[in-house]
Amino acid sequence: MRELLELAEKELGVPQKELLNYILKLNDEEKLGLNLADEKRSRSSRWLWIVLALSVCAGIAVFLIPENSYPYTYIRNVMGIILVIFLPGYSLTMSLFPRKQIDNVERIALSIGLSLAMVAITGLVLNYTPMGIRLQPITISLLGLTIVISLIGALKQR
Repeated sequence: MRELLELAEKELGVPQKELLNYILKLNDEEKLGLNLADEKRSRSSRWLWIVLALSVCAGIAVFLIPENSYPYTYIRNVMGIILVIFLPGYSLTMSLFPRKQIDNVERIALSIGLSLAMVAITGLVLNYTPMGIRLQPITISLLGLTIVISLIGALKQR
């Protein structure tokens, strides 16, 4: 498809983006019969699988790697940092802005800021529960929050 767009731009002088928009419009009107939905769906849900995989890996690292196992502690710490500083905010950002409304730099910055805010609110809520602010309740609540918000974001994209 990319080669076809490049050839058309070279031969006809039509910008690739304009031609692609026209092709997608014709396809939406069912005049072409291209099956682009599966490819679009798989690309749009790739972020969900990455977030879910990182969340599961972070949960496994935090719960199964002991605090004093020297070389593996670094893996535990890195995965914990990713869980606390990035994943909840990224899933919320993808839920709030499901399409390409913001670029990647803005998405990453917003993800970090939202993650820190969500962690603070989660800690505040956990402070008033019988579980308190400990490692297990914080990890479980952040994992649950991240997974639920990610699934909401994936549903919004569909």
